[in-house]
Parts: sequence; C-alpha cells; structure tokens
Amino acid sequence: MKVLLCLVVIGLVVAAYAETPLEKVRKHSDSCRSQSGVSDDVLARARKGENLDDPKLKENSFCALKKGGFIDTSGDFQVKTMKTKFKQNYDHPEKVDDLVAKCAVKKDTPQDSSSVNNNKSKMKLLLCLVVVSLAALAWAETPRDILRKYHNICKSESGISEDRIDKIRKTKKVDNLEVQRQALCILTKGGYIDSNGDFQVKAMKTQFKENSEDPEYAETPQQKLRQYSDACLSVSGVSQESLRKVRNREHVDDPKLWEHAVCIVQKGEFIDSNGDFLVDNIKTKFKQDYDHPEKVDDLVAKCAVKKDTLQNTCFEFVKCIHRNRSKAQSPLVKLRKYSDPCKSESGATEEILHKAGNYEHLNDPKLGKHAFCILRKAGFIDTNGDFQVETMKTTLKDNSDNPEERDRLIAKCAVKKNSPETSSTKLYECFDDNHSSTHLSFLPEGGRAAEAFQSLFSHIDGYGVDGCGRKVLTTINRKMKLLHSLVVVSLVAAAWAETPRGKLNKYHTICKNESGVSEDLLNSARKFKKVEDPKLQKHALCLLVQDGYIDSSGDFQVETMKTKFKEGSDNPEDVDKFVDKCAVKKDTSLASSSKFIECLLEYYPS
Repeated sequence: MKVLLCLVVIGLVVAAYAETPLEKVRKHSDSCRSQSGVSDDVLARARKGENLDDPKLKENSFCALKKGGFIDTSGDFQVKTMKTKFKQNYDHPEKVDDLVAKCAVKKDTPQDSSSVNNNKSKMKLLLCLVVVSLAALAWAETPRDILRKYHNICKSESGISEDRIDKIRKTKKVDNLEVQRQALCILTKGGYIDSNGDFQVKAMKTQFKENSEDPEYAETPQQKLRQYSDACLSVSGVSQESLRKVRNREHVDDPKLWEHAVCIVQKGEFIDSNGDFLVDNIKTKFKQDYDHPEKVDDLVAKCAVKKDTLQNTCFEFVKCIHRNRSKAQSPLVKLRKYSDPCKSESGATEEILHKAGNYEHLNDPKLGKHAFCILRKAGFIDTNGDFQVETMKTTLKDNSDNPEERDRLIAKCAVKKNSPETSSTKLYECFDDNHSSTHLSFLPEGGRAAEAFQSLFSHIDGYGVDGCGRKVLTTINRKMKLLHSLVVVSLVAAAWAETPRGKLNKYHTICKNESGVSEDLLNSARKFKKVEDPKLQKHALCLLVQDGYIDSSGDFQVETMKTKFKEGSDNPEDVDKFVDKCAVKKDTSLASSSKFIECLLEYYPS
C-alpha cells in the first residue's frame, strides 16, 4: 500500500497538469515533430546545447510556439498571451515577466525567433524555457519534467482519460485505478521501480539531479564537485568500484576515471577550451553557501594547476580538491567535553581508563557505563538505549565526504542490544570492525573511521606512516573490541584540554581529596551552577591555585589565565571575554574563586 500511495502521488505530479512555461509549450511539441521532420539524433544533441541552428529543429520550435498562440506567422511574440498563459497554475508567476522580457526577442525569421543559441551561455536550466527550441522542450528541468516524457506513452496503456487528468489538475485528488496504473507505467518505463515494487533510488537521484537547478545543497567545494560527479556517471561510464577505490586512496588503473574528472570539471565550467582554469569562476562557485569562503583562494591556488594533458589537469584538480578539504573536527573531539561529567556517573577512574588504553580489562562494566554516558549526553542514544540516528547523521555531516557510506555505517552499527551499555560499546566495536570499507573524513586528509578515532591519541607508541603519508597503527591490534578512542575521549582532563573548564578539571581529583567535597555536592554545583557549600568553595579555590590563576591575596592572575586558557583552545578569541567577565575579585579568596567557578559553569555549560 505504501508503494501504491507513493505511485499515486507521483502519478498526480506527472499527469498532464501544465505548470511551468516549459510544460505549457511542450504539450504542443509532439504534434509538430511529424510536420518539422526533426530527428531523434538532433533532439538528443539539442538536449546538450548542440546544433541549435538545425532548420528542422527551428521549424519544430516555431510550430510548437505557434500552436500555443505564443508567436504569430510573422514571428512576432504575443507577449500578453504568453504572460497570461504562463502565469496560470505556475508556482512562480512573479518570474514570468522577466522571463518573457528576456526570451521573447524577435530575430531575422520566425524560426530564428523560436530558437536561441545557448552554446556559449550553457545555462544550467535554460532560462529561456519558452523560446529555446525543442532543446528547451526536451531539457529535463525538474523530476516532473523527466517523468512527464513517459506520460503519453503510458496513457494508452493505463487507459486514463483526459477528463480524469482534468480532475487531477483541479482537485489534486487521486482516487482512480487508472491513475495508479499510469503512475506505475511511468516509473517502470523510466527504470525507477522494479517488478517487485522496489524503488531504484540511485537511478532516480542520478537522473533527477542531472539537470536540476538545485540538485543538492552543495556547501563545500567537495560537495559541489560531487553534484557534477553524479551527472557524469553516464558520460564516463566509470564504475562505482573504481570511484570507491579512489576515495579510499587505492591505486586504480582505469582510463574512465580520467574521463570522469574531465566531465566534472567541464560541467562545473571550471576550465576553458584551451585547458586553462577559469579561476575567478571557480572561486565564485566555491565560495557560494560555503561556511569558510576565506579558505577558497588558497585552495584554488593550490589545486588549479595546469598539467601536460587535459585529462591529467582535471584528474589532479579533482583529487586535490578532495584531499584538501577543511580539517573537520572529529566527532570524538566534540564528544570529549562530556567525559568528565561521565566519569563521576560511570565510576570509570583514571586507572581504569589508562588500563583500557593498554587493552587491559576491556570488559569492565564501568567502561560500558562510560561509553553510554558520553553517547547519551551527545544525543546519540536515549535513556532506553535507542539510537538517535538523525542526530548522529547531523553531527557526522561535516565529517563525511560520502553521505551514503556514513548512512550505511550508522545503519549497520547503531543497533540496539540487550542493554544501553552494550549498545554503546558495540557501536564503537562496529565502527572499528568496519574501518576497511568505510570512508569518513574524520582525519584532515581523509582516513578510515577507525584510523580517525585512533588519531586522537597519536602520542601513544605504535603509530607509523604508510606509503601515502597517513598515520596508521603498527603495533596496536585493530581487532580489540573497544574502540581506542573511548579511552582518549575520557581523558579530556589530561593533555587535550580544550576549554578553560577542561584545563581546570585536570586538578579535580587532587582538589577533591583536599577539600573533602562529595560527588553529590559536585553534581549539584554542575546542575544548579551554585558554589555555596564551604567544601565546594574550598574545592574551587584549590582548582585556581594549582596553575597560578589566583594568588594568596585573592587577586586573579589575568594574563596567566588568558595565556594558558588560549593554549589548544578552539576559540581563543573567546577567552579574553570569558576572563574579563568572570575574573572579578570579591571580599575573600574563597568568594572570588567560588564566583569565578559559577561564572565558568554558566559560560561553559559542558
């Protein structure tokens, strides 16, 4: 029933409801083909913007526009008629006036008026939908346009009537078996659904994106190249296996890869006919909708380098862009801030964590609790042990140059087990076991998932460098059943302190023993951000004294604080604001340190 429901909706979309200017002209084109004698070959070339001067193609365009009442026999456009008809049932009527003004320009002959040469402009969407000859009529603008070409073929098979189509157009209600048959026929003809009713999602995405105005929100330069890559698959004929190997930096001797790269660069209009890079165009496109436009100039300067052949130029450009993506922060770096709060909850001591780092006592239940706590605080899993898949995908979005692989990994690994703790540790294990087939760009230069997680503790002996210059483990057993990162994430209070809160936390155990404060009091302070109990105040003063942030007189050592807090900070510019706001002397040293910690908890809530 779900498939039928989807078919019904798509059947509504692809019915003869003429919505866009393109569709309004297209409905007259079929009857003109026999009159003009235009060939299928010419139409196919026209779809690519080629050979638009063909007389038969022009004649076909003129015929279609004339039948629609958009042009008269003298070649004069009927502007008022065009605007009126184009605005009817169109989602963007406000665009019609500009479109008509741009496109309805009389040429030397009626046939020339019906055709516009777009070889130079290569408009992504052929803005002049009305007058660009049958190239525009055949150009797939939207998924609806792509599917609609099967409409007339299927109409005779399904038996759908024009009255029924009219009703669909007016009411947008699909309640007839004929429409369901029509929809099924259309999707089958397009290869978008098989005999079992399973949608061929990849085929749909590839074809629907190819000529779409917005095939996919492309944020990074790498994502922008990817949208052209999908469209080039049918051109180059390169296999997914070859592409996968290239992404994993494996050697591939496949000439189609070079042709694929040429297609990508040409579709993006990044290079001219002489093989010279169009640097300004590249920069403009890469900076659009990119969070880090300031990085584009250096990236382009590094990658847009002409080689000895067009194929090598394009291949090296694409490879360089992908291998120089922005250094995405590892998800574990994002998770490490939850480690200290989780240590008190799980009972995982520094000793347990260090032993785990040496692969001792990996089945300690406290490690399971610790993993569960971290993932829960990150929003990856709820209290019932159910994984929050969408949250995981969103968090990992910036760290993946292959969304399909990311989603596949999450689907495989985020599986609920008999307890939340087991589910959490098994997630890490699954990531580790699947590192060889997973390509998530956790590492600056794009390593596999396990290597990425392992990269967090490069200070541990056993790291080496492979032939590609990547860090790899040489003496550590990859099959250990607790991902190495679990240990490192837990050591936020050690040398990888990111925030001022993290730097102070490394003295937590020392000061806890000195002040005699209980975990209940500490948890209460974290929750309510109040440091009023005498033991809490003593604990706060101890934390600040350890690194020389406050002296015996209760005076804050502001410059010392700023210097040390900025070291290793992701936001050093924020440190000055924090210190200036929070380092305010009170009546006593205890009061000063207590208020500072309260301010710290407000400023850095986790």
